[in-house]
Amino acid sequence: MRAVRAVPYYAKNTTGGPADDASSYTPVKYTAEANLTLNRLGSFRSGYETIGNWVGGKWVVTKGKA
Repeated sequence: MRAVRAVPYYAKNTTGGPADDASSYTPVKYTAEANLTLNRLGSFRSGYETIGNWVGGKWVVTKGKA
């Protein structure tokens, strides 16, 4: 069975072994994400969001906070 890795890694056959042998693979970090740093950019809310809640036994949808 081929190995599966979680992002930001992918399974690369580094040994040249059989493709169906998980021990043939090594986790390798994607080069596009190797030096990636993330800064908080703020809110991405569009202002059109709605929120649904039960109020007095009824489902009520109201505008979300912008």
